Amino acid sequence: MKVYINSKELQIFEGARLQDAVLLYSKDEYQRLLREEIELLDCRGNGMDIDGQLWDGASLLIKTIV
Repeated sequence: MKVYINSKELQIFEGARLQDAVLLYSKDEYQRLLREEIELLDCRGNGMDIDGQLWDGASLLIKTIV
């Protein structure tokens, strides 16, 4: 399936979790997410749980926590 993180298109397997997509996007960003230095948001700006399920066409944004 196709998902987007920060407008970058990613192809990922069906049944993937949000953490799988972030890891595919960037290993460094994945580590930052685990350390809670960044947060994952949906297209409406809502925070997302990294264990949550992905859906085809999902558009996500990574934001640095201040």
